[in-house]
Amino acid sequence: MKASKLVAGAGRAWLAIPCLGVVLLVVAKSPAAGRAFSPNPAEVFGVAHVDGKYYLTPQQDFLDEGADQVLATGSKVIKLYLTPRRYPWNSHWPEGITSLVQMAQTPYFKSVFAKPFHTYILTAYAIGREDHYWTTGIDAAQAADETRQFYDLTRYLLSAYKGTGKTFVLQHWEGDWALRHGSTKPYDATYVPSPTAVQGMIQWLNARQAGIIKARAEAGSTDVRVFGATEANRLEDSLAGKPGVANSVLPFTTVDLVSYSCYESLDSPAHLARAVDYLAAHLPPTAVFGQNPHSVYLGEFGYPENGKGGVEELNRRIDTALDVVRDKGLPWAVFWEVYCNEPVTRGLALPLNGAQNDANLRGFWMIKPDGSPALAWHRYRRLFALGDRQRVTTRAIKSHAKLVYSEQFQRPDGGDLGPGWTQAAHYGLVAESIAHHRLHLEVPDGRNIPWGSATLDLSNPAVLGHGLQPGDYFELTLERLGPEGALGVELFDSDQLRVGSGFGSGPASLETWNGKTWVPISLDAHGRPLAFDWNKPRTLGVCFDSADGYRATFSYYIDGAYAGSWLVATGQHTLDKFGIYVQSKTSGAAFDFDVLNVYEHRPARKTFN
Repeated sequence: MKASKLVAGAGRAWLAIPCLGVVLLVVAKSPAAGRAFSPNPAEVFGVAHVDGKYYLTPQQDFLDEGADQVLATGSKVIKLYLTPRRYPWNSHWPEGITSLVQMAQTPYFKSVFAKPFHTYILTAYAIGREDHYWTTGIDAAQAADETRQFYDLTRYLLSAYKGTGKTFVLQHWEGDWALRHGSTKPYDATYVPSPTAVQGMIQWLNARQAGIIKARAEAGSTDVRVFGATEANRLEDSLAGKPGVANSVLPFTTVDLVSYSCYESLDSPAHLARAVDYLAAHLPPTAVFGQNPHSVYLGEFGYPENGKGGVEELNRRIDTALDVVRDKGLPWAVFWEVYCNEPVTRGLALPLNGAQNDANLRGFWMIKPDGSPALAWHRYRRLFALGDRQRVTTRAIKSHAKLVYSEQFQRPDGGDLGPGWTQAAHYGLVAESIAHHRLHLEVPDGRNIPWGSATLDLSNPAVLGHGLQPGDYFELTLERLGPEGALGVELFDSDQLRVGSGFGSGPASLETWNGKTWVPISLDAHGRPLAFDWNKPRTLGVCFDSADGYRATFSYYIDGAYAGSWLVATGQHTLDKFGIYVQSKTSGAAFDFDVLNVYEHRPARKTFN
């Protein structure tokens, strides 16, 4: 999309505004959009956390761990299953749960519902029956119990979270597969759902929805929203005239919304748009945002990073979802998922923790078993940063911050770097000095590819006296003086969190060391690596975004524009030390660093999470 071009959709348009080399996403809302839409992409694009086959931190229960990882992307939308069996790791679920309200009141779900998400999409089923029992029919007593359980749950959510402005969407798993529950083999695409199953699903959905409607009516005006939804997943069958959720069930329900698990349509924006329009055309009159695409959301989208098409196909499918959500004005779209739930073969011993299991999963993930961010994580971080006026550029960040420390190296040439600085070198000598009012690092002998660092202790009273907190920011100027070598910043005084240039000559991506290799983290709007010329002065900025006691996230900016993000495992809540590093295999390689500024966010500053 070209800069400054307004692309109109069904109630939404994203305006691309050129701003210091990046694109700022702004949502222009029409009156038809109603209350469904937000100007912040982080309130539209969510992540599912369901049945992951690995965990990262044994000290944290699995439901909370994954939810915190979703928050670390910046998203305010999460999809969960309201059942303990999807979240087994490091958890002690209470026994004897007999209602959905009791489930929502368990410590784990209460913890996640207290987190700063704005929308919770919950796959929920009444307690006491099989999920798809209705395929053989539903009697009056079963329907009444469905109504009661969803009434109780809705009433509880409306009351317990009053004043939070949260939205809860109660849905089920892919309805077109559920309609085929009577088949003798799973996922049987040739099986034709019976009239009994179709009618049972209609009655089942309407019974659930009756409870939601009754509780909403009794609650009256409130800032909490609870909606009911059905989910379709095989629109191609419906388009071909076979019985399905879209054509045989949805029009005869009283639901508020329809979810689309849209893997079959992600091959092109035109294909997905046609599917969305088809669903919108079959919405019932009860559709909460009107009988149009505003009442349709993408309940699942994604692609396995280890799949045949790899990252290229994943990028293409993410682009498709972005385009259609923008053009059609969809309220939410949920990426599947934060931790992969699909091993490549059966029989592997669970959990599949650790880097050795990255290849043992299909790659439906934002975070890999080794704890490192995957491609979709980077796509989300970029989308959210560019959609946030307070974070889109370093100028915006600094407008809500106070300069608290500045180092311009105005001291005599020599080896004394100044108060708070310590020096280190590995695999050989790296000479560090002040030269011509710059911090100068040089590699006399590059045969062993030495790297060296100069680290600043912010807690030193002569520097700042304390570490940085989430929302704080620092920047410095750096330049490679020769044709080859890496340079950048190092956080927490750790060689496991180095971010900067690549080693080779010529333009290179912003890269990070993940503990075993260098990984590009600067991507363009379509997920392709961005390269920078490191042989001219660059201002590298670092924003400390979040720290939850298990992981911390950082955003990186080059010359004022967002360049990429990274995630690191750490129990620290403050950034007490950071520094600069260089590494080169070329003897005589030299690097300069200049003008270091540190900013603290003001009390009114909104942090990334």
